[in-house]
Amino acid sequence: TPQSFTEYGFSAEKVDCALTAAEFEDEKRVEKVYYPAIEKLVQDKFPDAAEIRILEHVVRMLVYHIRDLTVTLL
Repeated sequence: TPQSFTEYGFSAEKVDCALTAAEFEDEKRVEKVYYPAIEKLVQDKFPDAAEIRILEHVVRMLVYHIRDLTVTLL
């Protein structure tokens, strides 16, 4: 919500994007499909912004090691 952004500096939003979870590992597909969706969402939230640019993104994945029961977040 706008109030949560103003108060906490972030907000959770639903993004209208057709990517599946597996497609987020394809950097070019993310840039082609997801970036424009995020740019539109941000432009809608901040209509007075002169420019909106996504500089980078990180794909986080969980790695499970069953033998020693460790879980690593990459």
